[in-house]
Amino acid sequence: MPTRSHPKFRFLCFGVGAVGIYLGVSLLQNGHSVVFVDRPESAELVRKKGLMLFTGDRRYFFAKPDVQPTIEDALTHGPFDAAIFAVKGYDTDRVLRYLQPYQVALPAFVCIQNGVGNEAKLVDLFGPDKVIPAVMTTSVRRYESGVAEVTASRGIGIAGRHQLIDALIHAFNMAGLNARLYHDPASMKWSKLLLNLMTNASCAILQMSPEEIIRDPELRIVDIRAIQEGVDVIKKQGLKLRNLPGYPIRWINMIMRDGVSEVLRDRILSQMVSESWAGAKPLLAVDLKQGKTESEVEWINGAVVRHGLQSDIATPVNYALTQILKGVAAGTLEAERFAGNKAAYLSYISNQQNQWK
Repeated sequence: MPTRSHPKFRFLCFGVGAVGIYLGVSLLQNGHSVVFVDRPESAELVRKKGLMLFTGDRRYFFAKPDVQPTIEDALTHGPFDAAIFAVKGYDTDRVLRYLQPYQVALPAFVCIQNGVGNEAKLVDLFGPDKVIPAVMTTSVRRYESGVAEVTASRGIGIAGRHQLIDALIHAFNMAGLNARLYHDPASMKWSKLLLNLMTNASCAILQMSPEEIIRDPELRIVDIRAIQEGVDVIKKQGLKLRNLPGYPIRWINMIMRDGVSEVLRDRILSQMVSESWAGAKPLLAVDLKQGKTESEVEWINGAVVRHGLQSDIATPVNYALTQILKGVAAGTLEAERFAGNKAAYLSYISNQQNQWK
C-alpha cells in the first residue's frame, strides 16, 4: 500500500476509453504503474499504437502501455493497490459477472461511473470496503482507439472514508487531476447526475447541439423541468447539492426556486450548458451515434424516475426522455421520428406528462 514516503500506486484500469486514457496516462506520466484491461481486439490495437493524450498544448504518449486482454492476464502483473472502474453503466452487470471469480484477488475499486446505482452493485459483490465512489467533471473526448483529448479540465470528486482516500487524492493531485474530497457519497453522485441531466438526453434524441436546445425556449423548458424533477428527488431523499470541481452546482438549486426570474434562470443555465459540454457532444449522444443499442440514460434520467417512484415524486419528463432514448437505442422507436423534429419530440413529452397526471 502506498505510504507518505512512497506515494506511488499500482493501478488496475478497466477499459481504454476516454476516461481510462485520461486517468491512466495522467497517472503514468506521474510515475504510477497502470495496467489496463480491455477486450482482446482493443487491447491488441492499443498495444501496437500506444496511448496518446492531448491536454491544452501538451501531448503525452506512451508507446508500450501494459494493456491486457483478460483479467487473468492482468492479475499476473499485480498485486494492485486500487482499480479504476469507469465502464458504462449498461456494462456493469456483465463486467461484474466476469470479475466474480476473482473478487478476493482484486483491490478496492474507484467507481467513477456516470449516474446513480452502480456502486450498490459493486458493494453487493465486493463489500463496502472495496468500493470508493467518485465522479469526474473534466470533459474528455476519444478520437480513436488509444487517442483522447481533454476538452475542459475541471477535476475529480472522491467520497467516503476509505483508508486509501487520502493517498489516492494525493496521487491524483500530483498527477494534475484536481481531486477533491467529499464526505457524503450520495450527495456527490446526485450532484453530478444533475449536471448530466442538462441537455444530455435531449441532444441524443433530437440530434441537436446543447447550444441549439438551450437557446430554444420550448426545448429549454423541457430540460428545465427534467432538472426540477431531479432537484425534487434529491431534496426528498434528504441529500444536499454539492459544488463539484469546476461547477457551482448549488446555483442550480437557487435558480430552480419559485419566484426566481426566468431571465436570470435561463441565462445561468445557458452558461452552464455551454461550459459543461465545451463544444463537444454529450455522452448519451456519442453512444447513440456509435450505434450502441443500450444507453446510460437508464442510470441518469432513469435513476430520477426510479427514486421518484420510491419517494412519491412525479417525474414524467425524465420518464419520457428515458423511454424515448432507450427505444431509439434499441431500435423499437425510429430515430428519424425525433431527429430535428421538435414537434414530434414535444408532443411525446406532453403526452407522457398528461398520462402521469
